[in-house]
Amino acid sequence: MTVLILCFALLLGGFFCITASGLRHFHFFHAPPPEYDVLCYKTARTARILFIISVAGYIAALASIFFLSLNYIHLILCTILFIASVFIYSISRVQNTIHQSAKNQHDALDTALKKIKENELNIEEIVDNKIKDVVFQDKLLHAVNEVATLLLGSNIETFDGTLFACMDKIGTTLAVDRVYIWKNHYEGEELYCTQVYEWSGGAEPQQGNELTISVPFPDDWYSRLSCNKCVNGIVRTFPGVERGHLEAQGIISILVVPVFLHNEFWGFVGFDDCRAERFFADAEEAILRSVSLLFATSLLRNEMTVSLVNAKEEALSSARAKT
Repeated sequence: MTVLILCFALLLGGFFCITASGLRHFHFFHAPPPEYDVLCYKTARTARILFIISVAGYIAALASIFFLSLNYIHLILCTILFIASVFIYSISRVQNTIHQSAKNQHDALDTALKKIKENELNIEEIVDNKIKDVVFQDKLLHAVNEVATLLLGSNIETFDGTLFACMDKIGTTLAVDRVYIWKNHYEGEELYCTQVYEWSGGAEPQQGNELTISVPFPDDWYSRLSCNKCVNGIVRTFPGVERGHLEAQGIISILVVPVFLHNEFWGFVGFDDCRAERFFADAEEAILRSVSLLFATSLLRNEMTVSLVNAKEEALSSARAKT
């Protein structure tokens, strides 16, 4: 009788342990998680079936105890089935762990490949942009060389036409709507500037109107230009007075390059884009500084040549009058 009670206690404890284990680990009431692959799912399902059979066997063993007809072979068979179910389920867990590890590595590899492809695209885009910049700068430098050749070969009779042709060449290459030359002058003790030449390709000319004659310098512009710094930006971001003056001329983006002659702030050359917002690149600024200086020195040379010719004619006229 003691043996039967002990067996009953062992069977009851084993049943509760197996049931608890089944509910916790064998997903007795639920299918395996969705991250299982097909093989893991089939293995786990087999383990659950064996577990259910072993539990049923233990229930039958409990029933046999009540009828005092304990079947030890039955108990051994149930135990074997239970151990087999645990072993098979353990295999399924190992399979799932391997599968999940492989899946994580695969996902990590996919993520790395995507990043590599994105970086390749970014690199290709950067290289393409750099190539375009180099080609554009080469084109602009070629235009500057042509301008230098034309201006050096000009004379006082052809200078105006040559200068306009050169401004047209630069404006077209740079894809801007206006190119203009402004010269500084004093009225009393105040510094003013006046537009002396303008080329206009796709915008209304401003030469000779009140916005381009004897204009006082805005403080911000003077502080920058007099320190040999360019004004480069989008007009809508400028302060109110400057923005209003430029918007009245239809300017959307602007580059203003200061010109110094004999270490003095002589004036500036401007480039207007009246169609799009843009910032002029540093390389463009550097090239356009050379162009601006070339325009100013050519203009100064022509003015000096005209003055000398006029002085010579006046001298000859005076000599003739005396004779």
